[in-house]
Amino acid sequence: MFGAPSHRLPAQIYATARVLDLRVACMYLPDVLLLSFEDSTTTTSTVRFIRQTSALDLGKLQDAYDLYWEVIHDRIGVSDASTLLDNLMCDRPIYGGWRMLVIGGLCSSAICSVSFAGSLVDSLMVFPLGALLVAVQMASVKNDLYSNVFEYVLRSLSGFQVLK
Repeated sequence: MFGAPSHRLPAQIYATARVLDLRVACMYLPDVLLLSFEDSTTTTSTVRFIRQTSALDLGKLQDAYDLYWEVIHDRIGVSDASTLLDNLMCDRPIYGGWRMLVIGGLCSSAICSVSFAGSLVDSLMVFPLGALLVAVQMASVKNDLYSNVFEYVLRSLSGFQVLK
């Protein structure tokens, strides 16, 4: 809901299940999370489908991760975290549209210069492309067709490695 990296969802669910002493199996497909809760006493399982379109809200993403961290380390209970998460979902976004575009451009420029040894000119050229990427991601939330295509493109791009 807030833009968490989809490749980390199963690992975080398994970590949470270990802390809560649950037997869970999960599988993530674009926009659908399949969860199977196993009951060892009755040897049955319950399957749940969670459908959520991709979105991006960096402020709420950090707050949701902080809640996850608190639950994993037994600092707060599940019921308290559930209430806080409900409140977080109802709150207004922390960062508006223009701030998100600027943050996307700045992140792209920083990644260009730090990770790929880009020059100042490269970083300046990458800024509008990063802002465009965030704009497309924000626009794709409103249309399911574009959302699935955008998610597929991001997944395929994340698999590339730079060879030297």
